[in-house]
Amino acid sequence: MNEDKRGLKIIKIMKMIQKEHRHAMVKEFEELNLTGPQGMMVIILIKEGPLKISEISEKMGLSNSTVSGIVDRLEKLSYVIRIRDDQDRRVVRVGLTDTFRAESKNRFKRGDLYWDQIMEIATPEEAEQVIKGLRVLEELMKRAKKQNEEDA
Repeated sequence: MNEDKRGLKIIKIMKMIQKEHRHAMVKEFEELNLTGPQGMMVIILIKEGPLKISEISEKMGLSNSTVSGIVDRLEKLSYVIRIRDDQDRRVVRVGLTDTFRAESKNRFKRGDLYWDQIMEIATPEEAEQVIKGLRVLEELMKRAKKQNEEDA
């Protein structure tokens, strides 16, 4: 492969993967009028239960202020609630409302299982190769970020 085209090839592959994943998730979110990030937050809360804004931010890779805005919109839809900690009133967790949790229990199952279904098709060797390749890419991105910060 021409070395100067590797970056472009990675961008194209990542865009295709993102497009396919988004397509699989759209039906889950459309019925509830949720955006991708809102749906992602709902899935995280279904899996993990109530979390602090900072914990959600870390899991989503978004800033606290962005996550707080998403929570505000979901709260207006009565999908989430803010729960104050009994021990420390400064601590606020975000959780799904009981009504929304009951409605959404099976709704997000397909989206949640999307990658599991794909990996079931793969041979064990292919699955390991995908995971290893993604870990290598993640490590390269971290090194590039560190190098850019040092150069700045």
